[in-house]
Amino acid sequence: MTMDIRKFIKLINVVPLRKSLVALTTGFSLVVFSTAPLHSIESVADLSEDFISSRFMEMGFMFEAEPNAHFHRRVRSLLTHNAHSAAMLNRMAVYMPFIEAELNERGLPEELKYLTITESGVNPVARSRAGAVGLWQIMLGTARHLGLRVNRVVDERRDPVAATTAAIDYLESLYEKYGDWKLALAAYNAGPGRVDQAVRRANSNDFEQVKRFLPLETRNYIPSFMASAYFGSFHQLHGIIGEVYDFDLVLTDVVRVYDQMSFNEIAKISGVDVSVIRKLNPMFLATYVPASRQGYNLILPRRGVAQMESRMSIKEGGEYLVDRKRVFEEYIESFYLVEREMSWIDIANLLYLNPYQLAYLNPSIPASGPVAGDQIRYVIPRFAGFLVKAVEDAESEFIRIEALKTLPYHKPGAVYSSGDYEFQLAFLDLQHENSKFRKSNPKKEFPDIETSRGQSRRDLDRLKRITDQRIRAGSAAFRGE
Repeated sequence: MTMDIRKFIKLINVVPLRKSLVALTTGFSLVVFSTAPLHSIESVADLSEDFISSRFMEMGFMFEAEPNAHFHRRVRSLLTHNAHSAAMLNRMAVYMPFIEAELNERGLPEELKYLTITESGVNPVARSRAGAVGLWQIMLGTARHLGLRVNRVVDERRDPVAATTAAIDYLESLYEKYGDWKLALAAYNAGPGRVDQAVRRANSNDFEQVKRFLPLETRNYIPSFMASAYFGSFHQLHGIIGEVYDFDLVLTDVVRVYDQMSFNEIAKISGVDVSVIRKLNPMFLATYVPASRQGYNLILPRRGVAQMESRMSIKEGGEYLVDRKRVFEEYIESFYLVEREMSWIDIANLLYLNPYQLAYLNPSIPASGPVAGDQIRYVIPRFAGFLVKAVEDAESEFIRIEALKTLPYHKPGAVYSSGDYEFQLAFLDLQHENSKFRKSNPKKEFPDIETSRGQSRRDLDRLKRITDQRIRAGSAAFRGE
């Protein structure tokens, strides 16, 4: 077995500590947040209505609105109930990156992400007394109208990705109908029928004229949303800052699964603990992903996503030709010094990271983004080596990364540091009897797939649609870490 296994190993990728070419980040087992006590929040004067109103008016909100008494009550509640706010910041680090990516892709106002604070406190398992469920508090009838599946095994209202897509579809359609975000949000809360009736009674499309014909809850819904946006934008400046110390629930990605798989089976393939799989996937009411022609989203730490993709790529005829499992060792934290004006997307492109997740790894930096002189914290997983075996063999052999030969390889499109750091990139080539093997350039051969590991759900969906004839065992190289 020992000598045979060596035939499977050609090259291996070693990424030096403190730097990364392809960041397979993960995260979220335990997230610890440090919150300042009330007396340390800037100052009592900074919680005055005049100060907060002035700051809100300067933020360039998505629509014109004057802060009112209800707005200030909600802001004060969010800024002074630190335990509640800390728990909410915890969840924001997990779910907001999915929402921000979707809004950015559609060109919609980023502030809409804060609607989840108003609706559910950013809680995917929240259930209202009326029966609305999930981050976006979607009713059962609305869910089915939007194409979300709800049954005894799955409730996609609790799926952070599917529910976000459906809710934003709904909000977009309401905005197209009314041409006004305040009326669209009122319809999201009260239903378009009630808003249509209020518009007819007011004989106006001006929300300020229409709102007196709406229920009190809906009249307060707009200022509540404004307060949520204020908290999300300025909580750092009020001394409420979250710190992410464990990464398996924060640095995640999505795999589309079509075959039935138990959580234990997923854990075995991905190397991710079942408890983490449960936390990341509250939409599955049982302990398995059911079979579906449409497929279901499965959220995993990105180190686990890479494991799943590798296994799927070498499967042919229902059998795995080679079983190769990377052995995760630890997460490595490093810092990037910002020397000029850069956006989160600019920095993420340099480090091959998800820009939305990167922002939540740096909670002390305001929502406006980093400035020159900021140190950007980023995290990558480190793998100790590989467990490799042929399917017909009974035993696996563990091969440490340090024991394998490494060669420098300049990957097309990769970013290399100019100065103190050297990068090495190589590929793990898995050979099999009667198979011809070659290195592949995924971006050249499959131009729809990003070489940065597909940072969006749509990239992953496109990858899954590529037929088995285009990705056959032994015809594509596997990238190492």
